Amino acid sequence: MSAIVSAVDARRSRVRLFIVTMLFLVTTVNYADRATLSIAGSALSKELNLDAVAMGYVFSAFGWSYVIAQVPGGWLLDRLLASQGARVVNVSSTGHRFGKIRFDDLQWRNGYSKWRAYGQSKLANLLFTLELQRRADAAGAKLLSVACHPGYAATNLQAVGPRMQGSSVMEYLTEVGNKYLAQSAAMGAEPTEYAAGSPEVHGGDYIGPSGFAEQHGHPKKVGRSAAARDASSARKLWDVSEQLTDVHYDALAR
Repeated sequence: MSAIVSAVDARRSRVRLFIVTMLFLVTTVNYADRATLSIAGSALSKELNLDAVAMGYVFSAFGWSYVIAQVPGGWLLDRLLASQGARVVNVSSTGHRFGKIRFDDLQWRNGYSKWRAYGQSKLANLLFTLELQRRADAAGAKLLSVACHPGYAATNLQAVGPRMQGSSVMEYLTEVGNKYLAQSAAMGAEPTEYAAGSPEVHGGDYIGPSGFAEQHGHPKKVGRSAAARDASSARKLWDVSEQLTDVHYDALAR
C-alpha cells in the first residue's frame, strides 16, 4: 500500500512541477499583464494547496525568481549568441544582502522563512549573472550578462502579501509606505531599462537607484555583497541549476 501511495505522490509532484513551469513561463511572456499573473497565481495556489506564505516562495523565492527565470535563457541561448550585443538582464534586490545559498536545502523544505528564502533567490540572481558572464567571456561570446534592482518602488507588490493573509493593518501600512516613502513605479523601472539599453553598461554590472540606500533615484552602477561576488558559489549554483531544470547551456560549457 505504501508503495502505491509513494507512486501516486511522485506522479502528483511531476504534474505539479509541470503546472508550475507552464504557468510561469506563460506569465513571464505576459509579465506586463498583471491580471494574467494574478489569475495564474490564484489558480496555482489552489492547485498546489499552498497558503499565502508558500505562494510567496513560489513567486519570489528560488523557484520563481531564479530557477524558472533561468529556463528561457537556456532555450534561447543559440539566438542570444548569434546576436551582436545581446544582453541578459536579471532583476535582483537589495535583499540579496541578507541572502545565503542553502545548497543542502535550496527549496527550503525545512525551516522555511519567507524573507530568508527571498534573500537567497535574489543572491542567486546575482551569482547567475556573474557565472553567465564568466562563461560568455571564456567562450568568446558577444553577450552581456548584467543585473539590476528597482529600489523601493510604489507597486502592488507590497500590499498583495498582507491582503492574501487577511492583514488589513499591514496592508494599510504598506500603502502608507508606498505613498510617502517609495518612488514611482516608473522610476523603479529605470534601472532595468538602463541595464538593458545603456551603452555605458558592461558585463557583470549591477545597476540600481543612485539615492539614499539605493531606494530612490536615477540608475547608476551599485555595489553588491561579498557573497554575490563568490565565483566558486556561482559555479556550484550553475551546476545545481542545470540539474534541477535539465536545461543546459552547452555552448557555454566550461
